[in-house]
Amino acid sequence: EAEAASRKAVALAPKLAEAHNGLASALTALGRIDEAARTYQRALALDPDDAKIIANLAALHEESNRPEKARATAERALAVEPGNPHAQLLLAKCDRREGDIRAAIARLEGLDGEALPPTFRRDACFELARLYDRENEAAKAFSAMTEGNRLALSLAGEDENAGDSFLESVAELDQRFTKDWVASWRQVPEPSPRDCDGPADPVFLVGFPRSGTTLLGQILDAHPGLQVYEELALLEPLIDELRGSRSGYPEGLADLDGDDIGGLRKKYFEAVAA
Repeated sequence: EAEAASRKAVALAPKLAEAHNGLASALTALGRIDEAARTYQRALALDPDDAKIIANLAALHEESNRPEKARATAERALAVEPGNPHAQLLLAKCDRREGDIRAAIARLEGLDGEALPPTFRRDACFELARLYDRENEAAKAFSAMTEGNRLALSLAGEDENAGDSFLESVAELDQRFTKDWVASWRQVPEPSPRDCDGPADPVFLVGFPRSGTTLLGQILDAHPGLQVYEELALLEPLIDELRGSRSGYPEGLADLDGDDIGGLRKKYFEAVAA
């Protein structure tokens, strides 16, 4: 939705750098790194002295493991706006990558935390926690991580029970999906994804978060015959549709027949194609 809205903004105001910046941010969130970088460059061609956009591009370089470009771009942001907190945070990450932990700590400790926007204060706390941990300063690391978690919770607008609710829902699914229950489902012919006018057969990589999946996705995406979509919300609408059915979700999975499955597959591949 953000990408669609940003593209509309770019169409309405093609010379507005902030419109291109918004589109690049959306593309970054979708994992389309190279396209996002080109879009940030278009924004900077319109406004080369916008420190926020420069820092966003530096962040993209850092997140996609291009530390030399990240440092050069972050330093460019600081040259335009001395003290820019986003650029300082990125340079601290570059210092850490280069093994200069004390320089990174000094850079972040020099920031005026109270003057920082909450998002930067949160990210700075998490980075400081990592840096203190590297220096075996456990008390400082724990304090910084605690403050970062507090800020993250307030920014997300979630109550303190949100994490517990998610874990409870996972536990309920784990309990429901027994071998015997799955074996009781209706036996229907297995349709080919090509019957749904979709792309080549999809492969789902699931079950191992925070283990290098982003880097793995970039490696796979470099192959000309593969297209990687990282954590796009393509299945949620189908689950919501099942929740609204007579049997609900996940119970309704046992009642699906060939037509039901074909219809859900068709909707899935339409979303993929879009």
